[in-house]
Amino acid sequence: MSTRFALTFATALALALASGAASAGNGTVVVDENGSDRINFANRLGMLAERIPAAACAKAMGIATEQAGPILAIASSNFVRVLDALEKGNRGMNIVAPEGDRRILQDISTLRTAWAPVATKAAALSSQQVRPTEAMDMVAAAPALRDRAERLTSRISGEYADPAQLLQRDALTLEIAGRQRILSQSIAKEACQLAGDPANGQARATLAQDIRMYSASLAALRNGMPELGISTPPNARIRDGLAEIDGHWTQVTPVLTRLAAGVPLSEAENALVYTEMNRVLGLMNTLVTLYSKASKQEL
Repeated sequence: MSTRFALTFATALALALASGAASAGNGTVVVDENGSDRINFANRLGMLAERIPAAACAKAMGIATEQAGPILAIASSNFVRVLDALEKGNRGMNIVAPEGDRRILQDISTLRTAWAPVATKAAALSSQQVRPTEAMDMVAAAPALRDRAERLTSRISGEYADPAQLLQRDALTLEIAGRQRILSQSIAKEACQLAGDPANGQARATLAQDIRMYSASLAALRNGMPELGISTPPNARIRDGLAEIDGHWTQVTPVLTRLAAGVPLSEAENALVYTEMNRVLGLMNTLVTLYSKASKQEL
């Protein structure tokens, strides 16, 4: 990694964390034994905000439709399930108490409003053939939905982060790992956009940016980055899991790089990208849980 890009990466991460801390409002930290579960599920909303339009697009474009259709339905259901749990509690998700903070409740309400038109389209598209124009409407709504989801996550993180349950030096590592989940689905969405419109310059630029960030973040997680306070993997399971993700990422990166450069992909290559981005998402979901457990064990 070049020094210039390392500094850009550091700045981006620092701004992201600063934004999250600032949005906590009055600075009050609520010590809640289920706080880490609230934060983890809230973090998934940003990923789902990208995964749902990516699946709709893939179904419309005929890309890995045996995966895309079920993913669209399940991800849409999960979005509502997580929102309901964060608002009302859900013992099965280890979120015991209903939310009582009025600012968090307002953020949940705002996110529900942003979700409503996407939900209507997702429900219709899950049960019928998807027209590309309808899928692109969902793609267009993704940035605003993701922004609202990330604001809610920042608010919940600021209110429920418990220093007694998470080592400070691991907070940035978990932040990066969580964002890898979002990036994987953002990449899947952008690649699908380009399958339908290879001349889409904005999608190409965003894809190139996401490829660089995913690669830099994965390298930081695998090798550590002391200048940012990022340690090497704390145990063999996480180290091996990151190596497995790297194997999949190494396989698909040349294909993505060609796509970002304006070279259209074959049908098989489009399916490979969508499949691999969902595969690394599943692996990273497991690692986020393992990182959290490893941090608690070291307390």
